[in-house]
Amino acid sequence: MEYYRLLDFQTDPFSNSPDPNFFFESAIHLDCLQKLEISIRLKRGLCVVLGEVGTGKTTICRMLIRNLQDDPDIETHLILDPSFASEVEMLGRLNSMFRSSSSGDRLPAWASGYKELIKNYLFLKTVEQKKNIVLIVDEGQKISSACMEVLRELLNYETNEHKMLQIIIFAQNEFQAALKEHPNFADRISTTCFLGPLSRQDAAAMISYRLEKALDYRSIDRPSLNFTRSATKTIYSLTKGYPRRIINLCHRLMLLMIITNKKRVTPALVKRAWSNQPEPAGFFPWTRAFLVLAVLLAGAGFVFYFGHIQKDGGSITTTRTDGHPSDINAGQTVRDRLGAFLSADEAGSIAGGIPWTQPDRSGSSPVRMTDSIPDQLGFVTVGKDENLWNMLQRIYGRSSQGMVLQVGELNPHISDMSRIFQGQKVYLPTFEPRPPAEHEQNWIVLGRFNELDRAYEVLMRLNHRTLRILSVWSNQDGLTYYVAWGRSFSDPADASPLMESMAKDKDAVSVQLLSLGDQDLLL
Repeated sequence: MEYYRLLDFQTDPFSNSPDPNFFFESAIHLDCLQKLEISIRLKRGLCVVLGEVGTGKTTICRMLIRNLQDDPDIETHLILDPSFASEVEMLGRLNSMFRSSSSGDRLPAWASGYKELIKNYLFLKTVEQKKNIVLIVDEGQKISSACMEVLRELLNYETNEHKMLQIIIFAQNEFQAALKEHPNFADRISTTCFLGPLSRQDAAAMISYRLEKALDYRSIDRPSLNFTRSATKTIYSLTKGYPRRIINLCHRLMLLMIITNKKRVTPALVKRAWSNQPEPAGFFPWTRAFLVLAVLLAGAGFVFYFGHIQKDGGSITTTRTDGHPSDINAGQTVRDRLGAFLSADEAGSIAGGIPWTQPDRSGSSPVRMTDSIPDQLGFVTVGKDENLWNMLQRIYGRSSQGMVLQVGELNPHISDMSRIFQGQKVYLPTFEPRPPAEHEQNWIVLGRFNELDRAYEVLMRLNHRTLRILSVWSNQDGLTYYVAWGRSFSDPADASPLMESMAKDKDAVSVQLLSLGDQDLLL
């Protein structure tokens, strides 16, 4: 049994693998990702991403590939290690990647032969088939001078309108020296992104995001893991804000919490994990042996209770972006945050003052795709320090550069969708109305609204990353917006533990289960 299951996580919250599912949208990383996608779609040619070790280059690389993989017009190819011995070796690798050569093909003996094959392939794909071919190179600092010249020549393949090959290079800062030695190559760079350490606020938010992402919400008696504000400050001070250092330190912290039977992360615990301080005499053999035994027995079906790891009122304590502790189950704090902002009906649907009822759809027929489903969801008013990418995540549960472009078409009054300002109205389209999939039929909701702007304003005032807008269309009710928990459930019973956990807190938000059927469409 994996160690993290002892803390009721369904996956490792601090794995050092570049998992796109754990990509945290810090300002610097999100800006880089958006610039790369725009450059690729506009076919600008060469982009370079520079950063020190552990700043998140490989994670952005994997996230970029995932964002592009659903686009049938884009073909993505990845080179993980570009340390080729010669230009012929590199061209041979590119030829096999692009053309999927079979073992019976007769391969050229010279670089010029490979270049001709690759040029013909790019012409066929990009000009005749209208495809967008992307070559992504990780560990770009390993590229030799000869191989850099190969990439420069490939960038010369172009039509009157665009480059035939888009090249994205992720490299450490030392790659800048190579660029200075090859000015003809550097002149072709259309976009350069520099990745650095996270801010203190983003570092704290990343820790919270990873904890929430990995939590196993099926467990009722899950621990309340509390990273104190002073602990996150200590983590930031020791790691200097480098994402990989933060992740590695938090991984050691999780192990130390199990060994010491603690649930509250303090500065002393952080410093101990950072320094790998040896355990006191007599501690290692017995405690470590107990931990190993616990893992083995838990894997065999036994349940252990650690004295200091226990349920704490059903709440999950995390850290907000400002570093202060924040409860997912906010209860009275919801009333305090919203104050007189809500009407009586809205306040009832949010905090339990008025009974919230499941819409009566018993007499409704299934929604037909020919019914008058609106082309637009409505509009939202931009708040302070918002960006469009996060806005789409909150409203649609996903975001992509294609979605950004469609939103841009609907908002000609905004000249640059990468820069939206407080007070602007952003009109949002309806993307592919669809019936809920099996795993999308049950949602934990905190409020119901008739206007998107109103629902979004409440969502932003609640200020929690796990909440989103759920837009539902039915013949009977039309378009309705819910403030919902970010995760859906295929079986209502799967949602019960989380709802019960919320309800056990005397200050908890009043939550309800919204069950969708074939009479509903998700927009």
